[in-house]
Amino acid sequence: MPKAHDMMASVVTDEQARQDYALALRMHLYKVYGMSMRSFFEGPVTRRFEKKHRRPPQTHSEARRALDEAAPYKFWSAMMRDAQRQLWDSVADSIDRDRPTVTATYDRLHANARGSVTLKPGLKMPVYIDALDHHCMPGGYHTDLGGDDLRAGAMYDFGGAMYMRAISTTSGGQLNDGRGHSIAGFLFENWPGFKPTRILDMGCTVGQNTLPLCQHFPGAEIVAIDVGAPCLRYAHARAEALGHKVHFVQANAEKTDFPDGSFDLIVSQIMMHEMNRPAIDRVFRESYRLLKPGGIVAHLDVPFRFEHMDLFEQVGATWEQYHNNETFIEGLCRVDFAGVARAASFRELKIGYQKSIRDPIKERTPLKDRPSTDGRYWLIVSGVK
Repeated sequence: MPKAHDMMASVVTDEQARQDYALALRMHLYKVYGMSMRSFFEGPVTRRFEKKHRRPPQTHSEARRALDEAAPYKFWSAMMRDAQRQLWDSVADSIDRDRPTVTATYDRLHANARGSVTLKPGLKMPVYIDALDHHCMPGGYHTDLGGDDLRAGAMYDFGGAMYMRAISTTSGGQLNDGRGHSIAGFLFENWPGFKPTRILDMGCTVGQNTLPLCQHFPGAEIVAIDVGAPCLRYAHARAEALGHKVHFVQANAEKTDFPDGSFDLIVSQIMMHEMNRPAIDRVFRESYRLLKPGGIVAHLDVPFRFEHMDLFEQVGATWEQYHNNETFIEGLCRVDFAGVARAASFRELKIGYQKSIRDPIKERTPLKDRPSTDGRYWLIVSGVK
């Protein structure tokens, strides 16, 4: 895999072969074997359930348990879990071998930076971050090995680049920045005259989707926060390598140290599905506090809503929760976001599905009430202070 920027680890031939195998295995399991699970669920699994209960499965829990008892589904789940492990193991080979070069590049970029990185040693990790390794990435997003450790950020960037180049061309390929372009497109479509001067990106990890904000709002000051120090160090150098000025700050999106009314625009991208429900409520309240009057919030996340899914789709949406350390997916599927936003005092709510796009200037796509099959979509929850 060619490097997308100077901070990305290089790859030698043997590593590339192992990474290609791990990615191909996961994509085959997901796109071929996984898609065949629908007919298996609607056929043998449902018939077995009906024989036992004299009715078909009626809830997500019943459907999930029925599938979990079936040997082909057990095999598929086990293989998917192992393919995820293989993917991260193959990424670690390159990250650990090329660590001296990546560290030297960080030192060089940090010494000549236009942006900044501000860390808060001793920041308490939220339990939903600290308790497990999300997506089975070893060490998760926050584990700090000491010094100017970059490993978590390097792992996340490299692994995400591998995965997204295979799953969707509109997700940004190796830069993995499609969500940032999509949220810009949402803003251009719904608030065409809006020109924020100060923007906050919550839960930025390594800043892939922060940088499109720099492109599309060139006059704005961009601040990006996350709880993971290694991700923020890496994000800072990554932004510098790609020619963007961003101020990265270690902070918990539930409660930051910024003054009231600090920002015109607050966004997040796939942050909420990593949080428990009380944290989501607090993030919306904090977003409201931090916005100037008339400011806009736009939180983007995975497009999973139980009310728009059949039982098989519901089980597919929550597979990651039970097998890939994504504990709060099912909760996200059930959240009343309109109620959450209104409780935080937001008005002019816009909630729906935004198509993933690469060029928000040329591609204007309105929000949809329901997901569509004409491309990849994201859920957006937005409002005005």
